[in-house]
Amino acid sequence: WTKKAHENPLAEKKASAAQPTKAHRALTALERAGRVNWVATQNYDDLSVRSGFPASKLSELHGNIFTETCSKCARVYHRDYEVPLDDSVDHETGRTCDDTDCGGDLRDNIVHFEESLPWHELKMANCKFVGSDLTIVLGSSLRVEPAASLPFKSKRRNKSLAAKTVIVNLQTTHFDDEADLIIRATCDEVLDFVAKALVGESWDDSSPEIVFID
Repeated sequence: WTKKAHENPLAEKKASAAQPTKAHRALTALERAGRVNWVATQNYDDLSVRSGFPASKLSELHGNIFTETCSKCARVYHRDYEVPLDDSVDHETGRTCDDTDCGGDLRDNIVHFEESLPWHELKMANCKFVGSDLTIVLGSSLRVEPAASLPFKSKRRNKSLAAKTVIVNLQTTHFDDEADLIIRATCDEVLDFVAKALVGESWDDSSPEIVFID
């Protein structure tokens, strides 16, 4: 959609060339300030982790293009290059486990159309969303299930919790009617505003790799 509507040349760039945006850095700053409990992402570009957001509070629902896993011992390898092969069979990357006692084939974890989402990632996201009092949708078209319904889990499960859902998107979505607030602005603009209000005006004065919070 972005490339078609805006003829954005960045749409052709590899994930390895991408850098965390202000929105990514803001989420990291807000998490360090105790304001963000969990992030679920459908992006596989690794930008959440590269921005400093803790992997222990992240669900990568569609995988990570820099991660491959041993099919025998389940050891996870995080690379500084994109691991999938264009001609891959069954997600094999052509590499094997470094453990000489194992030697299992390594596979990428990218989720393709009609493939199931990773069980652990989806389970954790479900648990966190069901119990949340505020969920913010950032830039998602909310077209792909089951991820699209996650932000509304708490509202639908127990209306007495008064859970709220906010959608930040320049486009309309099929879930707009369920949102408590809709903001037609970019994720960078909104999260910069929120971080300034909750962390401080100078929240992004440090380098993109490290965000200092007083």
